[in-house]
Amino acid sequence: MESVSPRPINTSVWTMQSRTTLHSVDPERNRFRFFVVELWAPPVGTGAAVRKRWGRIGTEGRSETLYFDELAGAQHYAEVLLRRRRKRGYVEVAPSCWALLELEAETEARLQKIRRRLLSARDAEREQAGEPSATVEPAQLVLELAG
Repeated sequence: MESVSPRPINTSVWTMQSRTTLHSVDPERNRFRFFVVELWAPPVGTGAAVRKRWGRIGTEGRSETLYFDELAGAQHYAEVLLRRRRKRGYVEVAPSCWALLELEAETEARLQKIRRRLLSARDAEREQAGEPSATVEPAQLVLELAG
């Protein structure tokens, strides 16, 4: 049987059996998501817990922990969660790549904000000057600002 409980896993007593991290990154859609599944088990006795965390890369995100009477039930639930996310386009990230991918996603998101601000400022200047605003690619905008 499984039950959702708000109590935290006691990491000094329970041991993590596995951890899988998936990412879904699409800068064009401003999509930078992560999904983590951790399988925990007590050192003695039966029972297990699955902790899932999800949210935008670079944030703590949200989390939920489900407790199971047996390790096999928890493992099956974790596999189902991961399979569903993979069907939605999430890909597994090697532990050594986590920090790099998070940094890359944050950098891309910041660049997009800067591009939007620059375009807005340029359009505002053109509007004040009485010029029609035209759609310009970011590469053209960089050349305009550099010139």
